[in-house]
Amino acid sequence: MSSSTLTSLNNEQVHLALEILRVNRSNEFKEIAQEIGVETRKNWEQIVLRFSLEINGCFVKWQNDENIKNNVRSCFIIMQKLAKGRKISHAIRILDLTNKITEDFETIFKKIGGM
Repeated sequence: MSSSTLTSLNNEQVHLALEILRVNRSNEFKEIAQEIGVETRKNWEQIVLRFSLEINGCFVKWQNDENIKNNVRSCFIIMQKLAKGRKISHAIRILDLTNKITEDFETIFKKIGGM
């Protein structure tokens, strides 16, 4: 699932899945929010979810050689933002957190009747 897919899904189910996920993964959400500088913004949880889904979407596309030409720039910008000023081990930790959030969101969304 990519962040652009969220707009076409049932908003009520997306918000419920996000709320459940936010409770279960609150520390991960806060850590990612701090790392990408959105912890003080309105709807920061949605921004973190979209960021996590985008990163996951980049990896899926790269793994499958899917639409590489169309997505290289956006994926590169996301990865550059993630890597800037960080050691590789720290960037990998953030990638791991975003992966956990994405996987959990997809699982919760499916369980509440989405997709």
